[in-house]
Amino acid sequence: MEMIVLLLLFCSGVRSQESSCGDTLVIGGHIRQFIHSKISMDWSEAQTYCTTNFTNLVTVYNQNDNYPGFERYAMAWIGLYRRNTSLRWSNGEPVDFTRWSNSTNTDEQYCAIVTTNNNVTWENCSLRLPFVCYNKDFSSSYRHILIPERMTWCGARSYCQQRHADLAVIRDQSQYDEVTQIKSSSPFWIGLKSYGWEWSDGACFDYRNVPGKIRQTDCQYLRLNENYPNYPIHAGDCNSKFKALCYKDFMTVEIIYQKMDWEGALKYCFENHDGMLTITSLHDQMVVKQKLSSTGLSGHVWVGLRQSRIFGFWMWTSDVTVGAWRNWEGVNAPEMPLSNNCGAVSMEDFKWSDQHCLVKRYFVCERRK
Repeated sequence: MEMIVLLLLFCSGVRSQESSCGDTLVIGGHIRQFIHSKISMDWSEAQTYCTTNFTNLVTVYNQNDNYPGFERYAMAWIGLYRRNTSLRWSNGEPVDFTRWSNSTNTDEQYCAIVTTNNNVTWENCSLRLPFVCYNKDFSSSYRHILIPERMTWCGARSYCQQRHADLAVIRDQSQYDEVTQIKSSSPFWIGLKSYGWEWSDGACFDYRNVPGKIRQTDCQYLRLNENYPNYPIHAGDCNSKFKALCYKDFMTVEIIYQKMDWEGALKYCFENHDGMLTITSLHDQMVVKQKLSSTGLSGHVWVGLRQSRIFGFWMWTSDVTVGAWRNWEGVNAPEMPLSNNCGAVSMEDFKWSDQHCLVKRYFVCERRK
């Protein structure tokens, strides 16, 4: 009995290495565990299995992502599935007022823009454009705000939900007139999206193309074999039997859309979350890359990486030292006296670098699940 309890505790606590536990293979990190079942099942059964025992089926933000450690396992279900296409506002409201034509392509995700000619039309959600948020005051009237920074639709939605209420919603003719008359030198996003393909965990989805054009292939799986490194995602019949690729979150990665210097970001993260982001493994880095790439941001974002001003070594603000796994822009960590003392992640290649601590940037916190 004691041995069984110890095994269960070990399986639930794996955070940084590969382990085979019962009917699963677990590869862990500080932020998230990835779990590959050893039992084949259809997509619906796989979803139930993952949500019951872990968090959900895996969400893949980049079609070229792979999952190191699972290469010898041929195929596994992920959380992408298709249902009847519908229009929805980003805040969940139904679309009752329409002054635009519906998107006709159900194999690509399309999001609504207001053009420079004051019309509402559709564009691919992965484009980087300005966007309009709304604020709701106590009298239930709405004030629309143009944000000139260019982001993908998913990034714009995240920004508006954190800093305001949501992306712009149009309920009637007066709101349509108000939003379409906003002056902008380029088209901008509003909160309307054409939904066809969706993620099981509700993650925002802005792929340019989804493989599988046939109605019978309404679920997605990964070819984990190394023979398919460049395009591992494939469509399949939802009744097919594959293994399940699940995840379990230990930390939620929170992108904060307020620009602060590094010390200000550190203070904010500890006062409002559980600290600044810590990255300890390739699998942590993969989760961070997925989260950041969905925003469409550019430049650098602060993370919880700092250099000792006395001894010169780098460590995380969670008091974890930078171990054997690291992701610096150069071969080696920046060294004093030429280095800056604060660490950031590039939004282009997601490498770590030293940056001047007083520059104000967006930053990333972490919150325990």
